[in-house]
Amino acid sequence: MQKQFETGLMWFRRDLRIDDNAALFLGLQSCRRLYCAFVFDTDLLAPLPRADRRVEFIRESLVD
Repeated sequence: MQKQFETGLMWFRRDLRIDDNAALFLGLQSCRRLYCAFVFDTDLLAPLPRADRRVEFIRESLVD
């Protein structure tokens, strides 16, 4: 299958799912090489309590 783009970038923001992620699927379908990036934005996450399940999920996902 011919890919539309040689290289692409998938920027994960809050949604770190890889099994059911439409943007990731589209990137893999249309790019020969896809790089993935995640920036742990402390301005966005710092106001949330450390025990917040969303923050825990992000940390666990990155470690995994």
